[in-house]
Amino acid sequence: FGTAVHEAVQRFGILGHDVEAEDAPGVMRDIAARTSPRPEQVQSVATAALAVLRSEPLRTAGREGWRVEYEWPVLVPMTLEGEDIVGGGIIDILVITPNGTQIYDIKTDRSVPAADLIEHYRPQLTLYADAVEAVGGGPVTRAALIRSDGSVVDLVSW
Repeated sequence: FGTAVHEAVQRFGILGHDVEAEDAPGVMRDIAARTSPRPEQVQSVATAALAVLRSEPLRTAGREGWRVEYEWPVLVPMTLEGEDIVGGGIIDILVITPNGTQIYDIKTDRSVPAADLIEHYRPQLTLYADAVEAVGGGPVTRAALIRSDGSVVDLVSW
């Protein structure tokens, strides 16, 4: 389910289709039908992906004309058990604003309380923020999770 939602968000976003257009649900269902591993999940995937795209950060980005990037790969240098290594990850959504960059990670598990999400994902998004700033994409002004119901859980705010 989660992978299908991520892919549907990315495809819809890259197409640049208006999330508020009358045909948006139908377009999203068509995309979800291609990304969903099981036919019975198509409607749930489409609903979740549209909720993410209609979330406050992405509505604001659209209204303000800010650039939105989907599935942005990062390499993160880190030390693990005393050894320097390079880890990799994918930032689900980057929003480039006049004041800096915002990082968003999509989460589809609705049963996890927000406090648990914050504790679990803060280190990951902090590393992503460091990586974005290291390549000149900063300053990072916000790092948050967007849940599949469109709600936003701020993890790090500068």
